[in-house]
Parts: sequence; C-alpha cells; structure tokens
Amino acid sequence: MNASSPSSAQFVVRSSRRPRLPAAALAPWLVAALAGGALTPDAAAQLHVSYRDCDIGGTVDVVMTAPVGTLYATIASLTEGPTCFGPKHLVGCLDVDFAFIDLTLTIPSWFQVMPAPGTVVETLDIDNDPLLDGLVANVQMTSLVNGKFTEKSNLCKVIFGTPDSWHHSLAPLIGDPAAIPAIELDDGRIALFGAAGATGEACEAWEPWRQVSSALASLATGRGGHTVTKLQDGRVLVCGGADVNLVVLGSAELYDPLTDSWTATGAMTSVRAGHTASLLPDGRVLIVGGTTDVSDPLIGATSALKTTEFYDPVTNSFAAGPNVQRAHVAHFATTLATGDVLIGGGGSYTTIFGIRIPAIDNHAQAFQIATGTWTAEVAMKADRAAPSAVLLADGRVLLAGGIGGSLTNPTNLASSETFDPVTAKWTSRGAMSGGRSGMPLLVLPGTNKVLVAGGATGTSVTTPVPTDLVELFDPATNTFAVVAPLPEARAGSAAILLGSNHAALFGGVGGVPTGVAIYHD
Repeated sequence: MNASSPSSAQFVVRSSRRPRLPAAALAPWLVAALAGGALTPDAAAQLHVSYRDCDIGGTVDVVMTAPVGTLYATIASLTEGPTCFGPKHLVGCLDVDFAFIDLTLTIPSWFQVMPAPGTVVETLDIDNDPLLDGLVANVQMTSLVNGKFTEKSNLCKVIFGTPDSWHHSLAPLIGDPAAIPAIELDDGRIALFGAAGATGEACEAWEPWRQVSSALASLATGRGGHTVTKLQDGRVLVCGGADVNLVVLGSAELYDPLTDSWTATGAMTSVRAGHTASLLPDGRVLIVGGTTDVSDPLIGATSALKTTEFYDPVTNSFAAGPNVQRAHVAHFATTLATGDVLIGGGGSYTTIFGIRIPAIDNHAQAFQIATGTWTAEVAMKADRAAPSAVLLADGRVLLAGGIGGSLTNPTNLASSETFDPVTAKWTSRGAMSGGRSGMPLLVLPGTNKVLVAGGATGTSVTTPVPTDLVELFDPATNTFAVVAPLPEARAGSAAILLGSNHAALFGGVGGVPTGVAIYHD
C-alpha cells in the first residue's frame, strides 16, 4: 500500500517494528494546523473511517469523515491495540499501534485539517504480491480534543484479497436469515430484518468496516416472505409475509435506525406474502401481488393476488392501487431508470370452468409513474417463477434463471433474457452454466458486469439444492462466464454491493447459514 511512499511489500516488512511515538513527532504539523485557524481543537469530533475495495495489484479507497475544521490523523497497523501513552503525551489511547506512523506523516490526507464537505477519500496503490492475500490492516482516525489526540473513530478492518476470489467475513452473523434483501442504512451498516430467530423476529446490522454484526431491535411480529424497503428519509418499511404458523400477515412495521426502534403502520389493504415492494420517486412504496396462502406451492399460486397498494410515509397508511392484469406471486420487480416499475413472471393461475389451475407465468408489465397506470402486458421468452432480475447500466433489465416447467414438475432454468424499455421487447440472451433460482444479481460498477452468485438447483420447490456456482454476465456480449465459486453452496442469500467491485452475501440456505462471503472482482 503506497501513496508516493512505502509500498505494500514494505508495509508488511515493517510489521515487526513497534517504534514509540514522541510528542515532538507531530509538533511541526500541529503548530502549522493550529496557526491556520481553520479548526476548533477543543470540540469533540464525530469521526468515521471505512474503505472501498482492496484488491492486490489494484487500489484501496480509504474514506475518512469528520466535521469540517477538525485536525485529525489516520493511523494504520497490522495489530490491534489498545495503545496508550502517558498522561502528559499528546496522544491518548487508540485501538491501533504505531508501527506505521510514517504512513500517517507521509500521506497528506492522513494528517490534516478536514476540508469541506467533511469527507476525504484517499486512493492507495497495492502491490501485486500474492503474500498480501488475506492480510488484515487496522485503520483508525483520531482528532484533537482539549489539546490531545483522544477522540477516536471506529476501528476499520481492511482485508486484502486477490481479484476473482472470495473470503469469509471476520465474524459470522448472529442469526440465520434467508430469502430477504440486505439494506444499506444511511450510516453505512448493512441491515437484515426478520426471517431469523425463533419466530422470524430477529434483526441485525453488519458493519463493513469491522466485518462484524450486532443485534438490532426485534420486529414486533416475526415473519418470512416479507418485503423490506428503505424509504427516502432513511427509515425502513417491512410489509406482510407469514408467521411461523404460516399465517399470512397484513401488518407492517417501520424501523427508525436513529432510535433502533419499530413502530406499527396502518394495516395493508390485504394480507400478502411473496409480494414485491418498490420505492417510487415520489417517496411512496408500490406493493404488488403476493399470495394469501403459503401452506403449499400449488395453493399459493391459486391464491395469488392481482391487487396492488401504495404505502404513503406522510400519512403512514396504505391505499389500494390499480390491479395488474393477472395474479403474481414470487415474481420479480425492477425499478427502471425512469422510475417506472417493471414486474413479471412468478406463480399464477388460469381459470377453467371456474376452477383455478396453478401455473408459472411469463407476462410482464410496467407501472408508469407519469400516469399512475399499468402498461399492456408483454410476453417474456420463458415462464419463470422466482427469477432474478437487475437493472443494467445501459437501462435494460436482465432476467436470469428461475423455476420453469410447471409447479407439479418444476425445473430450474439456465436461460436468460433482457428487456429493453425503449422498445418494450424481451430478447433471449446467453445461458448460464447451470439452471438455478433464488440467486442474487449485483451490477459491479467498476466493470458494469453482473455478479450471479449461488442459487437453488434441483427439481423441488420446497427442498432446493444450493449451489456454489458463480458467474459474471457481460452486458457487452450478453453472455455469462464462470468465475471463482462461493466458499460454500448457498441459495436465497441476501446480497449487497461494497465499493465498485466487491460484493457481500449474507446467510441463505446452505452450508453456512450464518456466514458472510465477500467477493473481490
């Protein structure tokens, strides 16, 4: 790791050095900073340090946040502290040692007065040295309070990895969530709500900078098969789902991360599970479909809903919306670049002589923000239940895998297709290396490729067989390529992007339900 100074190879060699830090070492910089008059040294600062990406042979972004005008120092080490100096020393107690204090004094942004707007990102080069794989560097900020560097930030754990590789988080999850999304809170923590614990009530937040998880306030009503949607003000809406007795719920709860507390909202207009919930540009949430019965996949399909509703955060209530053309459960919903919402596929039914016959659907339609209505249906290239979908950087929607065949004779699909919102047409694309469903899709901004990780194989809807298969979809060629497999097979994992080319998978059904796997592209 270097910034016109020590290389990452030197960084490792110096791990054996533990020099003491004399007060005079910081004096010239301290005097210069105080003379500038740009800071209030006696004000306790709110410091935070994190990182984005960390690939051997590439770079790492160290992100430092503090109030504007704060004199701070950022310190890296290979071992944790605490490191404490005497009462007359300029520095108090920190969670890092001072073996690499020369980095602090060499990299300009690591010892300075915080400029506006209060965040500095330092990009450091990392040597292409395989010995760095798995290295953990500890990084912490400290700032001047009452004449001493005693205020400290969180401890950030920077893990070095080779491109196209996976590693486990430094600590597992507390619970074993599956089939729920991961939500990034405004403070950078990754939250997992429900589908874990004795009744599905457990919630937790994973800290990317320390790679550890901590418990959050539990849901009032445990649930699975629910939706989790982050609102524009940072609160999180949890809707519907089913309890441990398979009773489908019409309740919803609102999480406030500032107080770590839940409050009840008004009831939904219908009980529903296996639905979708999409945040609209005006701040409302569009809720579509789902089922009123989860006792059996066939009954779930014949109990699927055509109804929609809106949640309004201003009134904290739900109101009925326009119906979709046909019922959908376990379908996909993707917000387009325009803010419109495309939904399609899933379990559904046809009616013959008044009898509902379960079916897997291949119809899609979009909710138009401008008119508040649904477009006409467009046929997809394949019938798909529980497919995975993601918005590509070029505005198209990639739809991959899912369950095809019939609900009485299901098969996992390897095929994919893309939807072009300009032409409103679906086009068949390359196939994955294996059929699967219930896998996350994540666009990696560094390359615009799509990470397709894990998923369910086999021919059973109720007892899926997890896979460790991982592929990258290239939107330039519309094809998939196999990359490094997961450390263990898993399906129904929550997933979220970390930086521009890293991703994290949480829980799921498989070998390590409490595990967190992190990918380096």
